Amino acid sequence: MSEIINKEPNFILFSKHSRSQMKKRDLKTGDVINVLHKGQIYGDPEFENGSWRYRIQTNNITIVIAFRKPNHVVVVSAWRNKR
Repeated sequence: MSEIINKEPNFILFSKHSRSQMKKRDLKTGDVINVLHKGQIYGDPEFENGSWRYRIQTNNITIVIAFRKPNHVVVVSAWRNKR
């Protein structure tokens, strides 16, 4: 995951839903990038709406991503973890 971010940072896309959820939950683009850099994949991927989705977590934030192409990451959703 970090390889995509380090080599091709322009290929991280945000869905309309993810932007809405980020705004609602006071998350910034930098928060999501940090999860991509430092988070761990949680559980098995799930096939939904025609693509495999992966849940990536840090202690504070969870994001869901899908791959549009091998090197195009689409952030599908994001939220703060309950404490």
